[in-house]
Amino acid sequence: MSRPPHCEATMKVYEIQLQDRIKFRKRAEIESVNAALKKSFQVEHTIHRFLLIYHTNSIHIQTFILNFVEIRNLIYMKALIFAAGFGTRLKPVTDSIPKALVPINGKPLLEYVILKMKDAGINEIIINVHHFPDQIVEFLRRKNNFNLHIEISDERDLLLDTGGGIKKAAHFFNDDKPFLIHNVDILSNVDLNEIYQQHLLDPDRLVSLVVSYRDTFRYLLFDEKNRLKGWVNTKTGKTKPMDKMDFSGYHKYAFAGIQVVSPAIFDLMKDTKNVFPIMDFYLQHCSKAKIVGYIPDKLRILDAGTIGALKKADDFIQVVQINY
Repeated sequence: MSRPPHCEATMKVYEIQLQDRIKFRKRAEIESVNAALKKSFQVEHTIHRFLLIYHTNSIHIQTFILNFVEIRNLIYMKALIFAAGFGTRLKPVTDSIPKALVPINGKPLLEYVILKMKDAGINEIIINVHHFPDQIVEFLRRKNNFNLHIEISDERDLLLDTGGGIKKAAHFFNDDKPFLIHNVDILSNVDLNEIYQQHLLDPDRLVSLVVSYRDTFRYLLFDEKNRLKGWVNTKTGKTKPMDKMDFSGYHKYAFAGIQVVSPAIFDLMKDTKNVFPIMDFYLQHCSKAKIVGYIPDKLRILDAGTIGALKKADDFIQVVQINY
């Protein structure tokens, strides 16, 4: 039996740590761990991937199960969903509902993102809201929060933009671990575990941005090591963080609305205003902080935040086989 490909990066991080921790424990502890496994299917599913790997390495599965609590602390992911925007590009649809609840093939955008996260083993999610917030709260109530721990970051009094939205949610990410951020209007075949795992392989990395070759006129600029260096509007020639940057030697990629962020970001945000866009913040700090672009293999992605994209979304879901 070969190792599942999506586990390869994770094993590089955890293999030595886990081998050092494996040891037999009391029967009561086994029963306690088994109860914890049954309590969360998604965590059990994630652990099962590791069990398959370690079984091939002739390590006793029951011994490995005993270390579940320690392992869970290593692989546990939290996430933020950006769902507070007005959905201006989706008018008139968003005149009466929030963008997060715009239906695609009978299912709201928010549901696709939550189920994608759940499928990746994410158990704790915070969602920022502003436009028709009560509709989102009621939707989650009807769905019983999809049997996950979901909190609301309430911005109904003041829309904080993307940077302010992250800053306001800082209390939620109190475990000193990187966390995932996903725009609510993005549909894709991105493997969330894969981007999270590759982020963990580089302890110095502040942010991993999923990027693509999408045809647009506003691009992020990356050097040969895929480190963020700037931004350009090719229509106007405007550049950031400096004016009149020579961008001819950089790779131009478009941000794909999915990212992994290390908790060190909150220290950098201490002196910022409460309302600010996150991309300007990244451009301000990219000369010193390690912000990296990540292009998944065979990426298929759709920004469903426009009326034109809505017409393509049903077919996109079928082709990419998004079927949670």
